[in-house]
Amino acid sequence: MTDQTIGTELDLNAGLIVNDAVSIQAGYSQLFASSAFNDLHSFKLDGMQNWAYLMVVFRPTSKAKFIGVLQ
Repeated sequence: MTDQTIGTELDLNAGLIVNDAVSIQAGYSQLFASSAFNDLHSFKLDGMQNWAYLMVVFRPTSKAKFIGVLQ
């Protein structure tokens, strides 16, 4: 029998408003996949999976300076 969940993901995000048109966002994610994850997908994961990103957002006419955040 396999696990009841496909895994657990930990996400950390941070942002900085540089000026009225530019903001910077960064994030880090860590996936702890269970055996059920490998049962559901055609590819297999070995151990933990992690990734990070850094993004510059240019929105001169929008009040929402971050992606996914309404202000």
